[in-house]
Amino acid sequence: GGDPYIQDIYGSQVISEHPVNDYYRVTDDDFVEGPFSSTSQTGALGISSANLVFSWGDPGGVKGLAVAVGLITPSGYGSSKYAASGSQRYVLVHSEQLIVYPGVGLSYAVNRYFQIGAVFLSGSADIKLNKAARFLAVQGQWHHNEHREGDATFDIHVQDMFMPTGIFGVLSNPTDWLEIGVSVKLPTYIKSSGKAKMAEAPEDNPDSVVKEGQDKIAINLSLPLVVRAGLRYIHPVFDIEVDFVWENWSSLQEVEVVSDLWIESESADINTGFPDTAVPLDYRDTYSVRLGSDVKVLPEHLIVRAGVYWQSSAYPEDNRTFSVFAPFGQQVGLGAGLTWHTSKWLDVNVSYLHVFQQSVTVDHGVVQQMALPVEVTNPDDPEESTFVENGNIINSGEYDVNMNIIALSLEGHF
Repeated sequence: GGDPYIQDIYGSQVISEHPVNDYYRVTDDDFVEGPFSSTSQTGALGISSANLVFSWGDPGGVKGLAVAVGLITPSGYGSSKYAASGSQRYVLVHSEQLIVYPGVGLSYAVNRYFQIGAVFLSGSADIKLNKAARFLAVQGQWHHNEHREGDATFDIHVQDMFMPTGIFGVLSNPTDWLEIGVSVKLPTYIKSSGKAKMAEAPEDNPDSVVKEGQDKIAINLSLPLVVRAGLRYIHPVFDIEVDFVWENWSSLQEVEVVSDLWIESESADINTGFPDTAVPLDYRDTYSVRLGSDVKVLPEHLIVRAGVYWQSSAYPEDNRTFSVFAPFGQQVGLGAGLTWHTSKWLDVNVSYLHVFQQSVTVDHGVVQQMALPVEVTNPDDPEESTFVENGNIINSGEYDVNMNIIALSLEGHF
């Protein structure tokens, strides 16, 4: 719920948000009873992704040196699919995200008190999005602005093949029972570009098309600097580790969308383009505390492990920018796993993590529909006008998220 957001433009009022609990929508002919708000869910957030790493100890007979090469994928990326008619459709209907980091790593143990390592990564991103947009968002008619017959659906495909970053770390083993470690992951800047195509034209204006040659779009954002610090207590049968993680998400205040997407429609008298825009995020830095332990249940054969973590939310306190685009708030995670030493050549690792996330209510969202701009003329000066983004606010609502993550890995020794 909540009052509409009102913006004064030359004395007029552009009303951009409808009350969440309004259960009626309007067509061009009449009011029609029906659910204006709706519930939508996804059953699959994330896809299976493989990491492949090869490492060598003491290469060339250099004691204390280790070298690794591999291909890794970050957690939290994958696919999600929501109802095409759901109220979230202007943020996201379907996404497929693949981010991989080929890299090479080096480490050197000077002695037990000082070991240093670095990993150099060059990432690649392939991102596909499907979402709804509006051509004719009418000032003050927030019901009209979400009737299904006026929706256009777009497929967006962007890529960035060069995203350099790196990780640096230091490890110390001052006593037989204690390890201390610190690592820093550098920011990653994603400057992706590609094309958008109209997957489905609005029923109200079926002749709508994307102008030939003007279908380019770019999406720019960054992933944060991450600092980790940890202590590990070592016992012959078990260990206990506690970590603290700080992530500089406040460096990401918005997702920049640069558009060369031009729409033509005779029936709607449209011959204009979508403007460049910025999707607000207003992120804060996040903090995480993690606790875990490994136990040698059957020495030489079986290790069992368990852990728990708490992580703060990156969204602002009032959650005004929260949406299904990145539905991750304050979390508590519980996990367990095991390692089975099948032979001196092969280890099998299995783990499971359940993430509990605090429910989020957004009363006064700020994320707008993707809509063609509306020209507003200054009544005191007819020669003066400006274009405003007149789409509804579309992220207000209630969000419940939980995640189940299963991982399997094989570790070979040669």
